[in-house]
Amino acid sequence: MKLQRGLAGGHILAMGGGGFSIEVDNPLLDDFLISLAQKPSPKICFVPTASADSASYIVKFYRAFSGRAIPTDLTLTDSPLPRKPARTADLAEFLTHQDIIFVGGGNTVNLLALWRAHGLDVLLRQALERGAVLSGISAGMHAPTTMENLTADPHTSV
Repeated sequence: MKLQRGLAGGHILAMGGGGFSIEVDNPLLDDFLISLAQKPSPKICFVPTASADSASYIVKFYRAFSGRAIPTDLTLTDSPLPRKPARTADLAEFLTHQDIIFVGGGNTVNLLALWRAHGLDVLLRQALERGAVLSGISAGMHAPTTMENLTADPHTSV
C-alpha cells in the first residue's frame, strides 16, 4: 500500500492487494480508504474498466461499501449492466460528485486505452486536483500512481 498527496489536496492510495475484492472478511483497507475523504458517508465511485466492467466485481463493490459510504460505479460499456453514466459527455459532471474514486484491477493496457478514448484520463486528473481521493488495486493502482502519464502520449510506457 502506498499513500501520497495528490496534485492539489487529493490523496492517491495505491494497493497491491487486499480490500473488498480479495479480503471480504477484512475491511481494514476499505475503512482506511473511506477515512481519507474526511466526511461521514462519502460518495465512492468504482471504476471497473480494467476488468471489462465485470458485473460480479461491481456487485462485490456494492456489497462492501453499502451502508458505510454512498457507492456508485462508472462503466464505459454496456456489458452486461447498463453503462453509467450513459454518455461520455456526462462523465465530467458525474465525477464532480464523487469524493473517492476506486479503480479496480484487470488489464492496464485496456484500461488506459479506454480512458484516453473517453477522456477519463483528463477527468480523473481534474478530480484529484479538486481534492478527490484516487485509489486502485493491481492494474487499477497503476493509473492513479502515474497521473503525470495519463495525459501523455498513448505509446508512453507506464
